[in-house]
Amino acid sequence: MNLPLTEIHVWRIKKMGQLDFLMPQEIQRAESITHTEGRNIFLKSRTALRDLAAQYSGKNPKDLEINLSPNGKPFFQNLSDLFFNISHSCDGLAIAFSRAEIGLDIEKINRPRSHLGIAKRFFSKSESALLEADVNGSAELFMRLWTAKEAMLKLLGDGIAHGLDRAVYVDESLGQWNGSEIYLHRLHWQDFIGCVASFDQPSIVKVATYSDSDSPAEELFSCRT
Repeated sequence: MNLPLTEIHVWRIKKMGQLDFLMPQEIQRAESITHTEGRNIFLKSRTALRDLAAQYSGKNPKDLEINLSPNGKPFFQNLSDLFFNISHSCDGLAIAFSRAEIGLDIEKINRPRSHLGIAKRFFSKSESALLEADVNGSAELFMRLWTAKEAMLKLLGDGIAHGLDRAVYVDESLGQWNGSEIYLHRLHWQDFIGCVASFDQPSIVKVATYSDSDSPAEELFSCRT
């Protein structure tokens, strides 16, 4: 499966986890998760991650070494030209792949939140002002801002505690961190909204579904510009 330098591929994960894709330590970790939904999300994400990365790299799924950066961002220890980022919200799960660092965040739209309260605490003054001035209601705009900022922080390898207010939403295609530009791409399906963040502007972002379908993976892609 081909992943060109200038493309980003985002996979919606629908397929259940399979233990035969996982390493013994990953199986042990899954068994240690007492919450059923959390355990299923871990199994699904690691199965899809190893299977898809193996298709991109030509390696055996079990030969892929997954490690964590000092800030806790997972990466492939033995693949220097394949990057990924995972995000889940409620029952939604997605993985983004790129040939350069990538950040991804998805959120379920109907999740209850105190929009203005969170914005005043974690957003910049200009972003909070945008929400207060939104005549169509702040819920959708809040989710667009939140996913963009989370995607930027995940691109950088930091969590929200390291400066959600410093990851600045400019518009739907552009963000900023300490004055440096970050490119954004909006994702939207069913009752989920998401955002992909990258340092370089992609030529195209492709969205696909990883499921039990017998169709070859590349035929599942639908393009978004």
